[in-house]
Amino acid sequence: MSLIEMDRTCEEHAEEAWITKYRSAVKTPSIQKSRLMKVREAANTGYNIIVLRVHGMLNRWTQTRMQRPAPSPQPMLVPEPQTLNRKMNQAAMNQATMNQATMMQATMKQAESSGEQQSEETPAATARSKTA
Repeated sequence: MSLIEMDRTCEEHAEEAWITKYRSAVKTPSIQKSRLMKVREAANTGYNIIVLRVHGMLNRWTQTRMQRPAPSPQPMLVPEPQTLNRKMNQAAMNQATMNQATMMQATMKQAESSGEQQSEETPAATARSKTA
């Protein structure tokens, strides 16, 4: 055996030894966590989830508060919806029409009653004028 061949066999053996050493290291079980470490990890994970959710809710709440217009010190008139305006206008017009009709009826009754009084007075007045 020559020197070169011996070097190659030593290198091959060294590689094989390193591969077997690596495989055995991979196969060995990793260090197991204690119960305390598992509990701490679960508590930390839960805490992080809660903090993230609360942060998200507060973010949405502040954004909606910022989008809302600031309250003015003076009261504002809020326009009514048009459907309500139409209904109210219609009701007011109906009421006005009804009021006009009742007033016309009342004036007609007054005219009739005053006409009857004049017709009653007219014969008496004519009788007086004839006697005079």
